This record gives sequence, C-alpha cells and structure tokens, in this order.
Amino acid sequence: DFEGEAYQRACGRCARCRARAKQDITGRAGAEAVGSAEVLFWTLTYSNDHGGHKDFVTPDRQKFMKRLRTWLRDETRRRLGYPKRKPRDLPVDEWLSMKRKLGEETPRVKFMGAGERGERGTKRCHWHILCFADKPTGLVETPRDDAGQYIRQPHKLWKLGFATLEIVPPDQPQLRAQKARYVAKYVDKAREVTYREKRRGVPEKAKFFRSTRPALGREFLEDHARAVAQAGLPLSGVYNVPGLTNSAQRAEMEALVSGHRPKAPRSSRFKLKGVMAKHYIAAYRAEWEALRPNQPVPLSEWMRRHDCDWIDDCIAKSDP
Repeated sequence: DFEGEAYQRACGRCARCRARAKQDITGRAGAEAVGSAEVLFWTLTYSNDHGGHKDFVTPDRQKFMKRLRTWLRDETRRRLGYPKRKPRDLPVDEWLSMKRKLGEETPRVKFMGAGERGERGTKRCHWHILCFADKPTGLVETPRDDAGQYIRQPHKLWKLGFATLEIVPPDQPQLRAQKARYVAKYVDKAREVTYREKRRGVPEKAKFFRSTRPALGREFLEDHARAVAQAGLPLSGVYNVPGLTNSAQRAEMEALVSGHRPKAPRSSRFKLKGVMAKHYIAAYRAEWEALRPNQPVPLSEWMRRHDCDWIDDCIAKSDP
C-alpha cells in the first residue's frame, strides 16, 4: 500500500511536454541572444571521404567546440602579445596576472544545437550549432554565391567535411530569434523516437544538446527576477524577451484563418520550468530579502509548485 502525498511529474514524451520543452528552450535562447555580442550559426556536414555518417557521433561535435574555444584563446593570446609558455626569466606573479587577463579577454561561448538526419537520399547526419559569444570572436562569415546561398567549403575548425558560418549581428534581433526557433524545433523532433524504439534499432531523427554550466539565459533571467523583486511583485514565471516577437508570417496566417485584419507582431511570452526556475526563484528571494528583510517573500501559485527548501518556511511566515 502506498502512503503519502502523490505528485504529478512530466513524462517528457507527450505532445504537451514536448511543446513546453520547445517553448522553454526558445525563450532561454532568445534571452541569451539579447546580451550576446555575436551569434554564430554553424552547419557542419560530413564529406564522402569521412564516410558521410549515418549515425550521430557525439565526440565529433564535442571536438569541434573544443577546437573553437582553443582557437578563440589562441587568437586572444596573439592579440595581447602573450607567450604560449612561461619564459624562464618572467616572475610567477606576472605570469599569473597574464593568465588572468587572458581568461578575461577570451570570448566565452555558450551553445545550443542539434544533429539532424537527412530525410532523403543518403540520409546522412549533419549538425546545426548556434553559439552565443559575449565578445567579438574575429571569425569570418562564409562567402555566398550569386544566388545568396552559402558556399559549402572546408573549415579549419571542422576537419570532417564542409562547414558554413552565418554571423547574426546585434541589430537584427528578429533574425536571431528565427535562428533560435529553428534549432529549438529539434527538441520536439529528438523526442519522437522513444527509448524502446531505439533499443529495437529505430534510428533517431534528431539529437539535441545545449550548454548547462552555465545555463542558457541564466544572467538575463536572474536580472529579470531581481527587477520583479525591486518592483515588489510576486513571481509568475512568465517573462518577455526584448525583440522576440511573433513573426509577421504567423500574424498573416492567423488573419487568414480568422478572417480579420492582421495584427501587429506582439512580444512572445515564455514560462520557466525545470532547474532554471529554481535559479530564478533563488535570485528573486535574495533580492527581496536584501531590500525588505522584515517582510515575508510573497508566494504565488507558480512558486508553490516548485519544491524549494525554503518554500515551507515562507508559507509558515506568510500564512496566519
């Protein structure tokens, strides 16, 4: 016999769970793009010389990200004029100071991406990776042909085939949002094949991955939580990202279906879930207690659904 309180947990496989996961990663990627100096959109494909992989080889994209970060560090070292190894006559304190300076000046890169399997022809796998850099990287965008298409060519950071790089500038937030939505759709596609089907040999349609330490959009969301605390409002878990709006094409489609005039694009609303929601609540709590140490933290229904260690204490203080 079961004794105790029953809890509802997300299955992660139904249409509702997949839709929530997709909108969550879309909002967080858009939040990360707001504060990024550069957004890099990579497409990595395999050449016939390397087998044109029909399976997702995770170490290939991991080695690519490692080479990217190593190249950024080496370029920063060259720009600062620092040696690669410590000279014998250089004091240790000065060498450590140079290493700290190098770490501060090197661009930090977060990422989200997906491996996709081609749906026709050879059905070979390829990778889409969206990188967010907090400083200019110095990378050069892939040239285009006369039709405006990127020319597939070998790249020094991807040695298994061809690569294209699109750099999205900060003055094009809608294009950054479009890239984020494009990669986020693979969250849904990656969950179409269940674990049991994988064991029976059914190939995966997509494989999604992202940065977790630190998480995507964490700085933006923690600043948002502090702003809500400063305004004296309870948390609802809902936020907007500046520049991230519903597309004009979607507004036109809704107008065709409803028969009314098309509405102006409006800000998309996103709702937090998972571990990021706990970081969001923790930042809100710290800011609230710093500003109002004698007032209990107001609890919304959304906050009560997240099992934080301090929720019971807040309930005891706020409830008569």
